[in-house]
Amino acid sequence: NSNNILSRRRTDDIGFQITRAIRNLAKDMTEWLKSDAIDGEVLGEILNMGYTYKIEAGHGAVNPEYEFWHRAAIEAGALGCKPMGANGGFILIACEEDKRPAVEEALNGLKKVPFRVENVGAKVIYAD
Repeated sequence: NSNNILSRRRTDDIGFQITRAIRNLAKDMTEWLKSDAIDGEVLGEILNMGYTYKIEAGHGAVNPEYEFWHRAAIEAGALGCKPMGANGGFILIACEEDKRPAVEEALNGLKKVPFRVENVGAKVIYAD
């Protein structure tokens, strides 16, 4: 529950620095996505950095089940992945096209929600 998550959050100076690093990483990713330099390896690095920061900050977003899926994706060839949404309800994965079948097989128990990055802004799309 939320009280457990809040009780695990770091409140020391290191926790503040990690929180600032997460914010800066989000800003950097926003600028990177706006550029024409979109690259799977860079996205993988950004996702892995965000994942590491979340663990260090102690926000409770990383649980043993997510650890299992993260390890499976990386071992299958994913470049990076990170929990997204409230309590890690989604996993964003960066993967080269040739590794995609192996990563999808490794994550066979998860629902796949395909998406793509576009430079035209947000759109609301309904998917079953």
